[in-house]
Amino acid sequence: MSDVYMYADLDAREYLMVNALGGGSKVGCIGRNLGARALGLLLLGRWAGHRVQVVGESDPLFEQAECAFTDVASAAAALVLARDGPDELLSAADGDARLYVLLGQMAFEGNAALGHAMAARFGAGWKKRLGR
Repeated sequence: MSDVYMYADLDAREYLMVNALGGGSKVGCIGRNLGARALGLLLLGRWAGHRVQVVGESDPLFEQAECAFTDVASAAAALVLARDGPDELLSAADGDARLYVLLGQMAFEGNAALGHAMAARFGAGWKKRLGR
């Protein structure tokens, strides 16, 4: 059984799971999905100049980061959304319930454009998948 991985910013005490924006979480997915796209944007912005490390679940830092660091999945999704638009995120969310919920939360919290994009992609009843 192989590890699940995260990107961890040791200076900001933040992390992003490799699969936070859809796709797999194993070693073969590092650098190959929307999480990697978000990592690139984070490294150009809020994580610029920081010590950032890929951490597998067999490393003691993994559990420490999950418990003590801030998960920046929402911020990462917002970066990708602002830079690339909703299409790839919504395509990934179609097959990833966690990402679908994350994007739905963002829409409910005031991102009207994302809400419209979700309605266009998933139909008028897109909120029902979230239990709303």
